[in-house]
Order: sequence, then structure tokens, then C-alpha cells
Amino acid sequence: MTAHSSYLSTPVRIKGKATNTLRHLLTAIRRTSSKLYLLIDEYDNFINEVMVADADVYRGLVETGGPFKELFKSVKSAMRGQGIERVFVTGVSPVALNDITSGFNIGKNLSLDPDLAGLCGFREQEIRDLLAPIAAERGLSPETVEELVDTMRTWYNGYRFTDDPAGDDEELLYNPTNVLYFLDHIYRRGKPPQELYDENLRTDRGKPAFLARSAAGAGVVEQITEGGDEVTVARLAKSFSVENLTARLEKNQDAVASMLYYMGLLTLTDVPERLRIPNLVVRKLFLDRLLEIHLTDIEDSSGARRLAMTFFRDGDPEPLLAFFEEKLLPVLSNRDRGAAPQGPGRSGSGVNETGIKTLFLSILFDDTRYVTFSEVELGQEYADLCLLVRPEMRRYGYYDLLFEFKLVRRRELGKKGRELREMDEDALRELAPVRKALAEARDQADRYRAALVGSQGAETLNLRTYVVVAVGLERMLGEESASPS
Repeated sequence: MTAHSSYLSTPVRIKGKATNTLRHLLTAIRRTSSKLYLLIDEYDNFINEVMVADADVYRGLVETGGPFKELFKSVKSAMRGQGIERVFVTGVSPVALNDITSGFNIGKNLSLDPDLAGLCGFREQEIRDLLAPIAAERGLSPETVEELVDTMRTWYNGYRFTDDPAGDDEELLYNPTNVLYFLDHIYRRGKPPQELYDENLRTDRGKPAFLARSAAGAGVVEQITEGGDEVTVARLAKSFSVENLTARLEKNQDAVASMLYYMGLLTLTDVPERLRIPNLVVRKLFLDRLLEIHLTDIEDSSGARRLAMTFFRDGDPEPLLAFFEEKLLPVLSNRDRGAAPQGPGRSGSGVNETGIKTLFLSILFDDTRYVTFSEVELGQEYADLCLLVRPEMRRYGYYDLLFEFKLVRRRELGKKGRELREMDEDALRELAPVRKALAEARDQADRYRAALVGSQGAETLNLRTYVVVAVGLERMLGEESASPS
């Protein structure tokens, strides 16, 4: 009250219910010539956390007579000449917004308004303007500045908040929280943070887990991660009610994808019905969840991470392939049932090379040590998977990694699963389809390796190149296709 004593002559009592505090404030406002502009940020943060934890408690907050709905009814009433001139509300999810509509049915949803498309993120020029004084103070070279911008572009850029191609959406936006986290580290330490993900956003990790509890949610996570980081929806849902939310998320993949959009885990594209993963930070969240879906035992998932760490240092793929064969191929085999995928790069009743590559990547993805590229262009072709050591981590001796994946289906081999599981590895490699897949993979991997070395420089890389062939979703074969650099 002291800070506003020159504007308000009457004390405002902050006590008890929020509606009581609002009533006291409005009484004080009406005794002045001023009007009140009410700004509510993250109105749904608490309420959504409650919804995830306990839907019954959530209903108690938003139903008629509940404190959340009553507060918004009071705000609505106050806009009828009682002192509130304008209200601007921001949040993430449209769930709570839908459930309080009867208490606040005078609002206009501007979430997809093209005039506000740039409001919720930084443009690249703004990034450069923020970085310029830091670079000057730290004495960073122009080349270093470009490297820093490129890192932020890879990890934080990619958001689009309007479906109007004629609107203010010509340039994709950067996640502001992660950008400020990154710049603060540059300012204080003169180098990028080891972890490129701001821990203040750690609650985002639970969002895919919450949605993936349902069959539809798990299906969307698999489709996004295995289908080129994109998912197609019939239409983006504009609102949800908790009364039908559970049923919709259980069966309706469009509802799941829409919720992921509002949670900031998917973004709009220039194709109206298509959503995609915006950047590597979010991709990491999905890959983590994908691994948890397939490895329900915590010890198995932590064991996979330990194997990956060993592989980064010694380059021996055998323990990793053995783990994949024992723990993950049975899951994929059960899902596949021998059926072909719906199409190239898409998930469906069958499993394709992309699904195997993505699950392999979910084990290896490590943002503290690597910059990861899937389907990276090398020599006018596309390598399946490439992990390049971050410049500041090279002194620890980690290998740069390049992979080419192949899948030989059981029907091509004319053998039963049990036969493949019991077959000697040398005999398995001599099967004509397997021998052909290995030869093609070696040839492709060698071309990709030459193109990568040519673009990066042999003196820069500590490169090892591998081919991996899944045989009938029963066995995993792998080898290094060239000697270490």
C-alpha cells in the first residue's frame, strides 16, 4: 500500500479470500479518478498442476462455488463499472479457461491472433542485440558470436504461434527462458552452459509423461518421434473441459497433440493441419519419454544411459547393441506383429528403420556432450544419425559418432523368430538379405563419413562410423565401417 499511497487514499486489506482483497481494492479505486488494469500471468499454472495430480480437487476449484471460478466471476462483475477497465490474461493450457467460461464469459481468445504472434518469444535480431554488449564486455570474436547464435538457433528456435500465413509470422521465435539462461551464462562465465536446458523449465519434463499415460498419448509420442518430428491433426482444439479431457486424451490423438501445442512441446507449421517439434530441447523431452515408454523398469533406463556414457569414450558398440537386442527389440517385435509401416518415415502398425533409429537415439541423446543431427545432409544425401562433440567438450576425448541403420524384415528371410534368435552370428550375417543390407549400409556410411570429414576437417573430428542392422526385430548386428580417425 505504501508504494501506491499517492494514488490510493484508502488502505487495501489483503486478508482472507482473494475475492475479499479484490473487493477492498476496488473500493479504494472507486474513490479515485483512476481505472484499474488487471494483468494475470500464468493463470493456469497452479490449476493445471492440480489437474494433473488430482482431477477431483481440480473440479472443486473450478466448479460453481469453487474459489477459482468465484474469483473470475468477481473480476467479470468488476468490469461493469466497478473499477476494472481492462483485463489481460496469459497462460498455457486452455483447460482451465474452458472450465471458468461461465464465470468469465466476456473474454476474447487471442492465442492464434497473427498480430500477437511475436509476443511470446525472441526474434533472432533481438538475440543478437542482447548478445552484442555481452560479447563486447567479454571480448568475444565475431566468429564466436556466430557460433553462439548458431547454438541458440539449433536448441531454442522454431516456435510459431499463428496459423495465418499472412500474419506476423515470417520469422520463427526463440524460447525466451532458455535464451536468457544461455546469455546469463555467457555473461558470467564467458562460455555456453554445459546443460543447454534451463532447470526452471524442468516441469516440462512431466508434461509428455502425463499425456503418455493414455494409449492415445503414447501413440502420439511414438508418432512424433518416429515420424520426422511431426504429427498431423484434423484441427487444433481451441479449448478443453476437464469433464471430457480424460476421455479425449485416452482415445483422441488430435486432443493429445493439441494439448502438447498449448504446453509448448509442439508448434504450428506452414501447413495448417501439421504440428512439429520446435527444437532440440523439446526433442530431448520426447526422446526421454519414448525411452521410458519402452523401458518401464527404472534400472533398465538408467542402465541404458550408463552404456551410452561408456560408448562415448571407448567406441565399442557391442554392449549397446546387446542391450538393445535384449530389452528393446522384444517390445518393437510385439508392436510390429510383422506388419509394414503406413508409409516411409511414419509410425503405424509396423516398425521401420526410423523407429529403430529414433529409439537408438533416445539412448544416445546427450545435450551436455553432443550436438545431435538426425537425417543430416552430407554430400547431397542424408545420414541417419550424427552426434558431434560440442567444442568445449572435445578436451575430454569423446568420439564423434556417425550411424547408418537398416532393417531386414523377417518375411524377407523366410525364417521364424526363434530360428533367428538361436542362429550363430556368422551364419546370420551370411543370409543374403542381411549381407546385402550390411553392404549397402557400409557403402552409405563411408560416403557420409567422407562428406562429413570434408565439411568439418579431419583435424577437428575424432570420428567413428558405424552400421547397425536389425534382423527381423530379433537380432541387432553392428560394426564399425572404418577405422577411427
